[in-house]
Amino acid sequence: MTVESVENTAERIIFLTIKAPYGGAPDAREAADRAYAFHERLGEPVWAIWDFSQGDLDFARLVEGMAVVAELPDAYYENVTSIVVGTDAFSQLIAESAGQEQYGGRDVTLVGSMEEALARVQATT
Repeated sequence: MTVESVENTAERIIFLTIKAPYGGAPDAREAADRAYAFHERLGEPVWAIWDFSQGDLDFARLVEGMAVVAELPDAYYENVTSIVVGTDAFSQLIAESAGQEQYGGRDVTLVGSMEEALARVQATT
């Protein structure tokens, strides 16, 4: 599995690190399932910080993963707020594509570092 997760229950954050070799749809599903399961265990909304900086994304697998994310139920988006960490073009494409109707039309914040992601969470809680 190329998805590593670390949970911070005190701040309601799950860190999802995507590592090489990224498998596309199966890895996206695994990461999303972990985020939602974290929410269910806590019983309240959570933050999912997706770190793609260690992954080996390519366009085809990125689109596969986005298709999985587009199919997630509204309950996911009502309870899991996502932040994407990355500085490459693929990370930017993920964040921008999430806002498109065919990928669910959801707001996803893009930041350049894990520190910036944590600052975003702390500024809103």
